[in-house]
Amino acid sequence: MGMDIHLQAGELAGWLNDAALPLWRQKGFDGEGGGFVETIDMKGEPTRDDRRSRVQPRQVYCFAAAGRRGWDGDWRTATEGGLLYFDRVYGQPGGFYGALANADGKLIDASFDLYNQAFALLAFAHLAEVLPERGAEMVGRSDKLRRQLEARCKHPLAGFEEDDPPRLPLGSNPHMHLFEACLASEEVEGFDRVAWANLADEIAHLAMDRFIDAESGALREFFDHDWAPFPGEKGRIVEPGHLFEWAWLLLRWAERRGNAQAIVKARRLF
Repeated sequence: MGMDIHLQAGELAGWLNDAALPLWRQKGFDGEGGGFVETIDMKGEPTRDDRRSRVQPRQVYCFAAAGRRGWDGDWRTATEGGLLYFDRVYGQPGGFYGALANADGKLIDASFDLYNQAFALLAFAHLAEVLPERGAEMVGRSDKLRRQLEARCKHPLAGFEEDDPPRLPLGSNPHMHLFEACLASEEVEGFDRVAWANLADEIAHLAMDRFIDAESGALREFFDHDWAPFPGEKGRIVEPGHLFEWAWLLLRWAERRGNAQAIVKARRLF
């Protein structure tokens, strides 16, 4: 029997609006301390697991997207509260965000990770879309963080390193989330569309030229400093879920740029 994609899309939208979003708004958003919990247990109750910083802007994005889609739950409190908690708990004096806090909101790992900064940029873009009154603030924060990243860890060839001096191996996955943030940011009114489009193009070509193996069509995870596959077993690692994420993002980029090569590579990833 063939799959009816429209029927499936409707079922998934119903699950998102009627089950997932209400559960995470009621149990996943910490109304007392602010911010989002890391996990919900099998009984539907929040846990006291340590909270990765990336969870906060990712959930801000989710509830901002829900608001844009017309979800009738209280997405605004979760969106603004999540970003406020993210800033308060994870924000560092230098302008970057730390990595991990406990359930009481105490930062226990302040280390830098490109992954977490990418999610912050994604949240800024989506919050600016759904809350136009905060658009100018998000423009400023987005520009500042992008420039700080370029100053701290821009790779001499393309993309970004993890630190200065660079930690090896370099990874494709943080670039996937940065690519996602670029594609969101280049479409938001008031954002520096040229800067974000240029960075999106750079990451897209890095993925097509270096991340994606020309022979197999698969996308590798770990690389040496010259963007060659990392030696040994680590350099052979491929994450199936990441292939779908990259395929989706490359197709979005390809449609905007009219790039046929990216469509071919994305279909092969899929």
